[in-house]
Amino acid sequence: MTTVYESNNTNIFPNLNRLRIFQINKRYTLAILSHFGFTIAIALFTYTHYKVYISLYPDLKTLVFTLAHFFVQIPAAIYSYKYSATRLFGICILGVSILTFVCPILIPRYEPVLLGAADPAFYSIWRYWSPPLERSTLVALGYTGSFTGTLIVDKLVKINLFTVENSLYVYGLVGILWYFEWFWISFDHPRQHPSITEEEYVYLEQTVTITHTSPLQSIPWKKIFLNIPISTLLVTSFLHTLSGWVTMHFGENNFVKLITILVASFVSDLLLRKSLISTINLRKIYICGGLAMVIPFWSSTLVENPNDSIWVNILSPFAMVIYCIPLVGFYANHLEVAAEYSGITKALRNMVVTLTTILVVTPNEFLDIYTFHKRLFLILIIFGAIFYAICGSSEQQDLKSEQKDLKSEQQDLLEESRQQQNLQQSRRKIN
Repeated sequence: MTTVYESNNTNIFPNLNRLRIFQINKRYTLAILSHFGFTIAIALFTYTHYKVYISLYPDLKTLVFTLAHFFVQIPAAIYSYKYSATRLFGICILGVSILTFVCPILIPRYEPVLLGAADPAFYSIWRYWSPPLERSTLVALGYTGSFTGTLIVDKLVKINLFTVENSLYVYGLVGILWYFEWFWISFDHPRQHPSITEEEYVYLEQTVTITHTSPLQSIPWKKIFLNIPISTLLVTSFLHTLSGWVTMHFGENNFVKLITILVASFVSDLLLRKSLISTINLRKIYICGGLAMVIPFWSSTLVENPNDSIWVNILSPFAMVIYCIPLVGFYANHLEVAAEYSGITKALRNMVVTLTTILVVTPNEFLDIYTFHKRLFLILIIFGAIFYAICGSSEQQDLKSEQKDLKSEQQDLLEESRQQQNLQQSRRKIN
């Protein structure tokens, strides 16, 4: 079983205090660039839906996007695990940009596939780049680009600053330029980066326990599906998505989402760095506490009377904050329980969430939140909070294949010995 670096053992690695967490190093450069990538792709997708797709395909919009997003998850996750996650993520953004620049009318048909593939690839990137005490911040910094893109489009739609064609051309060109920058400075592993500082490299080698081996082992699908912490993460994600249904009655504010996730992620990592709380207790506070705080909103008569505009305007930001807090826990938990297969687990979560979306858009006769199903959803949310409190975990799970030949074991021992020698040499140079 892989040894995990815990937050309450920060003194076992000397000179880590010299590393400035928020300097623009290679891992934060990856996070910032991925933020811009998501911003460009989501902005293009949202804008074309506002201006082009809704008018052409009003009935099939949700169905096409949902199905395409569902079926692309596993192939994208497998590719990002076995080959290059950074290249797949970059190609997805580049594909959206080229389609937009060359033929915007094709975007609604192919963009859901590209956006769906970008999500597992994004998570696979961080298996080698995210130290345990920075996971929430790094992932949130990149992932919130989707909210930034939606915010930009909302403003453009309201002010009509550009024509539809000019806006798509500008976004497409920016996305193409972004790809060249991404291709130039993004690498799958710190060892491959030609300009990473020795200080950052040593820090990542000491704290990120997932080793890069070639060839990679086959994906242990059976262990992933039968693993209790991973199953708990998937089930709780499904129930959390159901809780998001209530936020629709209070409006959706992407600015509040953006700020809440960034601040909550920073606070999460800050508490871990100061060893004020254990990792698992912090995740349970975020996930279980966030789900529990939804209960008053479900019980509120405002859900049954959503036209009370005064109270809706007052409670809307609070409802959005409560919905976003568990997301911070989910973001980091994928890397904690299965860092090497985080793209796989994220793909499975996306598929589960997509099934939730399919249920939500079904006729009201099946999901009538004003009558029986309001109480059913309330029970499910309470169950989700209790379920994660009991079965949730922040420990790296042993998902390696048990059928490991002698040659493979010898290669692992040699790799471990070589890494130890490199660490000792690096420590001497730092000292």
